[in-house]
Amino acid sequence: MKTWIAVLAGGIIVAVNCGEVWFVAHQDERLDRCLVEAISRSPGPGLKEAGQTRDKDFPLVMEALSKQDTPFETAYLWLCSELPKSVTCWLPQVYPSMMIRLNAAAAVGRWGSAAKPAVPKLARLLTDDVADSNAALSLGLIGPDAKEAIPALISAVEERRPQAALALGKLGWAARAARPALEAACENGPEWQRRESRRALKLIGSSGS
Repeated sequence: MKTWIAVLAGGIIVAVNCGEVWFVAHQDERLDRCLVEAISRSPGPGLKEAGQTRDKDFPLVMEALSKQDTPFETAYLWLCSELPKSVTCWLPQVYPSMMIRLNAAAAVGRWGSAAKPAVPKLARLLTDDVADSNAALSLGLIGPDAKEAIPALISAVEERRPQAALALGKLGWAARAARPALEAACENGPEWQRRESRRALKLIGSSGS
């Protein structure tokens, strides 16, 4: 049986479906626990370990990479921001989708090359102002199997997004097309990007040998 409560927030009466709140909060808690466990693992597990954990958690992490707030979640998060802490401390916690994407982008690279199916989603996250750095880190951990993300990583370098240059470096010679963008970053980028780009150019090398 669904339970509704009405609260006053900023002069507006808001009705909350308690059943839906608890369902979403339970799903978010399960997802957050999965992501935290994945992040805590050592990067690049062996193939056997990667296969075991991937079968269990990978579909959930893949879904989290493209998580967006539903209209209900958006409304509930706004409501919580308007209510005093003395009230929200009694309400179930719903996680903002941007934080779920942030953690998912960090977690997925821990499977190393076994996370190759996540490459297209990670490439799209390179334009996400919250998850871009973690997405680049995971692409670097996936390594040469992430080569389809090279154009997106080059764009990320040109947009001065953190970790994009280093991710290209970890792709090695396959990322040789990124050399002009990295060389330009070495000349014109901020100091942190210059360091990343110089390191990336060394990792890519000057030949395929």
